[in-house]
Amino acid sequence: MENLAGGMINMEINITHYTPYETVMRAIRFSHASLGRLDSKENKLGPNDKKLLYLVIEQGHHSVLEHFVYTFEVEGVSRAFLQEFVRHRHISLTVQSTRFALKKLLKTNALDDLLVVPCTDPEVPQRYFELYYRNITEQNLKQLEYIKSHIQELPNDVLKYLLPEAFKTAFVATTNARELGHLIELRHKENVLCEFRRFAIELFEKLYEIHPELWEMLRGWYKWDF
Repeated sequence: MENLAGGMINMEINITHYTPYETVMRAIRFSHASLGRLDSKENKLGPNDKKLLYLVIEQGHHSVLEHFVYTFEVEGVSRAFLQEFVRHRHISLTVQSTRFALKKLLKTNALDDLLVVPCTDPEVPQRYFELYYRNITEQNLKQLEYIKSHIQELPNDVLKYLLPEAFKTAFVATTNARELGHLIELRHKENVLCEFRRFAIELFEKLYEIHPELWEMLRGWYKWDF
């Protein structure tokens, strides 16, 4: 997948669980004492509920969006990305463990498949990026070769200290629409780590497939231009 800044990022995002519209709209109507007007069924948003959802979003009553809960799997992102992702709050996170997985990964994968290709910064001329990329990739591969050569001598908890920031990782996250809206708002911009920017936009697209009305409303609220 080509990221918006140029370069290639082969991340995968898979939403495995989500809260249906009916559950959330029931909670919102509790607040408005209007359960009798609930007209959503499972994950189909009814016309009455759509008007109410638009109203609460436009009025900034976003606490009710915390009832929209999502669990998603993410693969093919770098440890550099993970360090920035974990700074966001209200996210339950389970990360692929280097203690249990590192030796398996090194034994069963080509080393270059374990590295994330860095993005192209649009402010850096292509010729400089290509030189940088070759150098950084060579250094990362040498580092992985060194780790692999000592895989029988040292435990994973020691070897992990030698891993480059470009080393791929994976995780499962559970969070809510309010937090994800905040995350996307902060991380879709041009001055963000481009791997995170690609993640934010692709995550929005995945969320939109499940709850298109909700995320179209949030796109309008935040004035996102993608």
